[in-house]
Amino acid sequence: MSTKQAYAVPELFVAWSKFTDPMSRPTFETFPQLPSCVATARLVVGLLYGISLGYRDMIGGFGLLSGASSVMFFPLVYVEQFLKAETSTYPSNVAMVGVVNAFALLILVWVTMYTMNHPDLEAKMIIAMNDEDNSISDDVVILESTAIEQENEF
Repeated sequence: MSTKQAYAVPELFVAWSKFTDPMSRPTFETFPQLPSCVATARLVVGLLYGISLGYRDMIGGFGLLSGASSVMFFPLVYVEQFLKAETSTYPSNVAMVGVVNAFALLILVWVTMYTMNHPDLEAKMIIAMNDEDNSISDDVVILESTAIEQENEF
């Protein structure tokens, strides 16, 4: 006697299947998990872009600006153009959910990857911090006050 057990599909898989369904036109009533899926997608973009910036040894403001735009606009374009979601029906601002968290993750991963790729710079920094010749007390110079005589022109 064989009996089949019915397995319930986890809610996470249902949400992601709706998130990847093209032209599904989700609303708050049909897909209330959209903001959390967008936040997760932004975290994935931030993680991958941070790895990319750190691996390519990018430094400076261009990496920050391109990272901010990728975290902000790639998921938003996906939601607006691919899903055709009606974001105005959601109580939270879908355009901004998870942006700060994803940007922080991007910077954290970028700095970590860059530091891992440059052990020589890390060693120099540790030596400079532990060096007694570079202590802050040696940098303070006490100037003796000297009186400057001013000549009176009149």
